[in-house]
Amino acid sequence: MKNIIILISIITTSLISNAQNTVDDYDSINAYLDSRNINPKKPSMVIKEKGNNKGALRIFYGGDELSHYTNNYRSPLFNQKAWEEMCKIYSNDTIPRSWKPIDFPNYNFIYQEKKGLWNFEFFDKYERSPMNVYFISEPMYYNQNKYVIFEFSEGITGTGGIQRNQIIIMKKNKDKWEVVETIYDYILH
Repeated sequence: MKNIIILISIITTSLISNAQNTVDDYDSINAYLDSRNINPKKPSMVIKEKGNNKGALRIFYGGDELSHYTNNYRSPLFNQKAWEEMCKIYSNDTIPRSWKPIDFPNYNFIYQEKKGLWNFEFFDKYERSPMNVYFISEPMYYNQNKYVIFEFSEGITGTGGIQRNQIIIMKKNKDKWEVVETIYDYILH
């Protein structure tokens, strides 16, 4: 019985601490959304499933051997050793995570599952009221936590789909998140 009580106590503490950290963990993404002047009252769509961090890692690296794409551009912030450390932490994370309204409290987002995107039912539902669609990855800390990097893809609910895929690099300056650099996906552009 004691073991069960201890286990419940540990799980409850963990859930409470994760819930408290959520808002702070996503301050950088919320600051980015604010900088984009996204109307918080106008409905927009967020893909419920968080983006896979491997995409953001690939874009930041500037190429990958699997797809035989190489990009001559490397961010001045790129450091091979720091990138490898970030890869060790984030590339093998396979736990599926979802965005929730608590993550973006100031926005009128509709949370759509990826599976239902751009099929006939989706088009029927959003054809008359097109809106922006955002696909966002979990933020990753880079170079001894000096920077936050996340993937931010955007499009519209119409037939255009995802039109821009990019990573956002941010740094905290005087307790305020600022965009340091935006790097577009070389595969889509």
